[in-house]
Amino acid sequence: MNRMFFVTIGIMVCIGVGVVSYVHTAVPQALESQTIVMTSEAGDEGPSIRCVPLEVVNNTTPTSDVLFSESVIPESYEWSFLKGLFASRLVDGDTLTLAYPGSTELDYLIRFSDGLHPVTGITVSWGSYGAKGTIAKWFLEGCSEDGAWTPLTSGTNVTSEEVIADFDKGLYSALRLRAEADEWIGAYELEVR
Repeated sequence: MNRMFFVTIGIMVCIGVGVVSYVHTAVPQALESQTIVMTSEAGDEGPSIRCVPLEVVNNTTPTSDVLFSESVIPESYEWSFLKGLFASRLVDGDTLTLAYPGSTELDYLIRFSDGLHPVTGITVSWGSYGAKGTIAKWFLEGCSEDGAWTPLTSGTNVTSEEVIADFDKGLYSALRLRAEADEWIGAYELEVR
């Protein structure tokens, strides 16, 4: 073995230790700073999530990624995480990638990094889940300026790969897409107009 081999191994070990250290410190802090509050309310279609009012939204430094999404329900380690089918796939601009929680329901929170964002409609690419009629019902809500969730649109018994919904223009800091089915479901893309 030559000296260069051992130097390379040493560098790789240092990088690995640094990554593990970062994950152990940054990830728990990020999770603690979430503004989502989950509670259970009788008769609600899903968990209740507190919407963040405008004065709480930091819109001073928008990022290049206007949209980012996260799953409100736990994603399956085996069927979502290990296969790379994360919630972020829902807003990556590619209708061939899939956000798949590994469940008969999905509940995604889509946030705008630039604070309030004008929304006039959405296109949801359900792909094969829509074409096969798997989606029994779906809902879209927007977090308005006053911090209240506003129902924007909904549907039942989806029978097409894509659903286009237009509604009155509004300013929203976040959107919430929920859907239910008898089988495991996913969504390929959510495009905001």
